[in-house]
Amino acid sequence: MKNILLAALFLFSANSINAQVLSVEKLASFTVAQIDSMIDLSVPIPGLIQAVHPVDIFKVIYLTPYIHPDSLVTASMAVAFPVNSPCEFPLVGYGHGTQADRWGSASNMAGAQWDVNCIFASTGYAVAMPDYLGLGDADPRVLIHPYTHAYSQANTMINSLRASRHVCDSLNILLNGQVFLYGYSQGGGTTVAAVKEIQENYPLEFNIAGAAPMSGAYDLIDAQVDLIASDDVYPTPGYLPYVVLAYQSVYQNMFDEPSDFLKSPWDTLIPPLFYEGNTGIGTMNGLCTPVPKDIVIDSVVNAFLTDSLHPLRLNLRENDLIRGWYPTVPMKLFYCEGDDQVTYLNSEVAYDTWVSMGADTSFLEKFDFGLLDHGGCAPLAILAGKEYFDELS
Repeated sequence: MKNILLAALFLFSANSINAQVLSVEKLASFTVAQIDSMIDLSVPIPGLIQAVHPVDIFKVIYLTPYIHPDSLVTASMAVAFPVNSPCEFPLVGYGHGTQADRWGSASNMAGAQWDVNCIFASTGYAVAMPDYLGLGDADPRVLIHPYTHAYSQANTMINSLRASRHVCDSLNILLNGQVFLYGYSQGGGTTVAAVKEIQENYPLEFNIAGAAPMSGAYDLIDAQVDLIASDDVYPTPGYLPYVVLAYQSVYQNMFDEPSDFLKSPWDTLIPPLFYEGNTGIGTMNGLCTPVPKDIVIDSVVNAFLTDSLHPLRLNLRENDLIRGWYPTVPMKLFYCEGDDQVTYLNSEVAYDTWVSMGADTSFLEKFDFGLLDHGGCAPLAILAGKEYFDELS
């Protein structure tokens, strides 16, 4: 569709990272009746949500840093917001779950996130949906999506919020100044990383009224190490090579060639699929061994287990989201004890650690949905997160 904005680069703030909007393109408009049809298909509890406003959804291309503040690359996103209303709305940032295929992104109106967030928007929110770096309209300088890389994921979210503000200003969509952040699985980690980055660097720019991280891998120092060390079958073994290849692309400190880290045939089979970005994570899981570490060279596994300064350990430590800080904004952790992909201990260790460091328990909460697995936990967590935001907005 025709771009409505294709301007000289727009600077968001003189004292923030120079994020810039490059283009904005309208993707679709939805009536209240169409949104109600989405609700019927997506919401498991009839009558729980009802559409209020029609919704427009736009694709935005913007700049955001990759590895450090000066390493600006292009990123894509979608933003959905209510239309034909004089009301002022909160701004929501959504972090999506693990994705390996480049095109199953919100900006392509593909995958599971864009329609859920159109429903969100219809009830009175503007919703930013970043594709993440290396996904969607990927910058060729990003070889692979930097999976579980806290810095790039946090800043991609932050700059998607800035881009959304710019689009709303351009179209006279009124925002009330409140910002909410949420995400499931990888998106839970993105949510926590963004809260941390905002607290430390942009507390005056963003009024975080509430954050709802859901079933995220926050405890990379212990939980991720346990996954790599385990002899147990794991339902999503493709996560391990994703982390390894992503961290190698960022830090360049683990191997010269994939064959230095991965066994044959996975050293030549797996990396090209991740780099090309046309293969879904489900297919990746099927190509890996059921026990994740079995695709890693035995000597590399042994070195990782015995060396506290192993590069992969250092990279995981760099991206740990629990230690060294605690949230000072309203945050509620949602998770399931029965999660088979992201152990519930991520959420409980985060909560206990932050409370021990001084987090205010009137701001910091947690809720366990019980023995549901990772897939079963998602819809209930997202619905509960929306209810949490509705109470705070």
